[in-house]
Amino acid sequence: YMTHALHLVGGVYENPGARGAVFRQVLGSVQRDAIEFVSQQIFETPQWLLDTTVLARTGESPLQIIGGLQNHALNHLLSVTTLSRLIHSGILNPKENYSVESMLAQLDKSIWTELTKNQPVTIYRRGLQRVYVDKLVELTQKSGRDFRDVAPIVSAHLHTLSVRLNTAATKTRDEITKQHLKFMLHKIHDAMIPAR
Repeated sequence: YMTHALHLVGGVYENPGARGAVFRQVLGSVQRDAIEFVSQQIFETPQWLLDTTVLARTGESPLQIIGGLQNHALNHLLSVTTLSRLIHSGILNPKENYSVESMLAQLDKSIWTELTKNQPVTIYRRGLQRVYVDKLVELTQKSGRDFRDVAPIVSAHLHTLSVRLNTAATKTRDEITKQHLKFMLHKIHDAMIPAR
């Protein structure tokens, strides 16, 4: 189910037998729904996968199970292919566009819910947030034809995120959450300072 939803983001329908347009971009509203589905099923820790009775029989690590699913989702959503398709569809169909900025804003809202609620961040969510920041930082270093405007868009997004992280780090009373948020801030800060 997750894979089907992920392929809708930046997705294209193909109808080889059509007399008119053979390729058609997935509507922006459908892409938003797909991100919402992934957010609810994967980014919000899927507790049903953490059945201790089953895990005791398989020897699987709950961190690896959840982390693997979340990593897979972010790898797809923040891939060159997906981001390029989002930019491309914005050129072809600006009225129904689901932009890179829109996707990042929706992901941000889902991945950083603890910031607005001033809640402790669980170990599963800390892993998700670290991977998310790592992937965004990596994208700021990319350039070339395939990446088009991705680096400037992501850099602006990281700057906005860093302001929110800084505010949340000063408010939280949970020590591991505070250290985690500060660590994320350092990663973003280091990425924003050009190498000398």
